Amino acid sequence: MAFLISVFLNEGWMRRHLGGPGWRPIVKASLIGLPLPICSCGVLVVGLALRRNGARKAPVCAFLASTPQAGTDALLVSWPILGPFMTLVRFVGAVIAGVVAGAFVRWLGVAQPPPHETTDLEPDCAGLCACHHHDPDHPHHAGESHHHEFADRKTRVRDAAHYAFVHLPGELASLLFVGVVIAAAIGVAIPENALQGLSLPLAYLLAVLIGIPTYACSLAIIPVAAGLVAAGLSPGAAFVFMACAPTTHVAAMLVLGREFGWRTTAAFVAAVALVAVG
Repeated sequence: MAFLISVFLNEGWMRRHLGGPGWRPIVKASLIGLPLPICSCGVLVVGLALRRNGARKAPVCAFLASTPQAGTDALLVSWPILGPFMTLVRFVGAVIAGVVAGAFVRWLGVAQPPPHETTDLEPDCAGLCACHHHDPDHPHHAGESHHHEFADRKTRVRDAAHYAFVHLPGELASLLFVGVVIAAAIGVAIPENALQGLSLPLAYLLAVLIGIPTYACSLAIIPVAAGLVAAGLSPGAAFVFMACAPTTHVAAMLVLGREFGWRTTAAFVAAVALVAVG
C-alpha cells in the first residue's frame, strides 16, 4: 500500500484532500482507512507513506487512530463474536477517535508546517514527491516529451518500490521489533483476571493503563475481549481495552515519537483513551 500511495497518490492529491486546514482533511482521513484490512503495525507504514507524500500531521494521526480499530476484517469478525451492537459501537468509536485525535494534534499547539517545508520526513525524495518536473515546451525538451514522460514514470515506480519495500521497512524494523517485544512482555506480566471483579471507574482506568502499551492486532483482540466479558468483566472496560491495544501500543508510540515528536504522540494517545472511555 505504501508503494501504491507513492506511485498513484501524488503530492498534489495529498495536499488537496489531506493537506488543507480545518476539519475536512481530518474527517476524510478518519474515514478512508475504515475499509482497509491493515494490521496494527502495517497501519504505521501506510500512515508514514501518507505523511511523506504530502499529508499533514493531524489527518495522518486521524488515520492512525481510526484504521486499526475498524478495518473491514475486524468488523466482520466482531459481528459474530461481540454482536451487532458492540460492532456498531466499535465502528462509530473508531471514527470519533480519529476525528478527536486529529483535533487534539491540531488544537494543542503542535506545529504543523506544510509538508513541502519539512525536510526531515522526506528521505529518498526523488520519484516520490513529484520532484521530477518536466516542461515539454522547453526548447531542449520539445522533441523528447514522450521519452522523458516514460522515463519519469519508470523512475517514479522504481523509486517508490525501493522506498516501500527497502527503505521504509528497514527504517521502522528496529522500532517495531523493540516495541512489540516490550508490549508482549507487558501482556505476559499482567494476569488475565486483572480486570475482573472491579468497580467500573477502576476497571476503566486499568483497561486504559494496560491497553495503551500492550500490542494486539485488531483481530486477535476480539476473542480476548469476548473472553473477558464472559468471565465477568464490564463490556465497557473490555471495549476500552479493545480500542487502545491495537492503536496506542508501544511500537506505535515509538514510531510516532520519532516521526512527529512526543508532544504529538501524547495528544494522539490521550485522544484515543478519552474516546474509548467515553
